[in-house]
Amino acid sequence: MLKQSVIDAVEQGLFTIYSVSNVNEALSLLMNREAGEINAEGQYPEDSINFKAVARLKEISDMSGDEDKDVEGG
Repeated sequence: MLKQSVIDAVEQGLFTIYSVSNVNEALSLLMNREAGEINAEGQYPEDSINFKAVARLKEISDMSGDEDKDVEGG
């Protein structure tokens, strides 16, 4: 149960409480854009948060792979 002070603050419009079912809903609320749903080909829409996250993770993975090659060849 919420404290009465929290309920009062919500009633006064000081902040809002949202209920979410999953991380994608939270991301969409926090970032004011679609998180993106994966399609049958395993891809996210290009303008989605998840697309950008996967793209960045791939970049980081590629950088790590380059470092591994340098160590092996060095």
